[in-house]
Amino acid sequence: MASCAHYAGKLDSFIAKPDDVVPGNNMKPYGGLASAEDRTKLIAFLQSLTTD
Repeated sequence: MASCAHYAGKLDSFIAKPDDVVPGNNMKPYGGLASAEDRTKLIAFLQSLTTD
């Protein structure tokens, strides 16, 4: 099983540029979150919601 860090890296890539990670996704009009700092904060928030 992949580590949480692996998933965080994939999630960061998806949040930054969803079309690059999942071509043809239905996230329109969301085009990504450019700020690395904001993506880091969002991922930390999402991780705080997990029970693992």
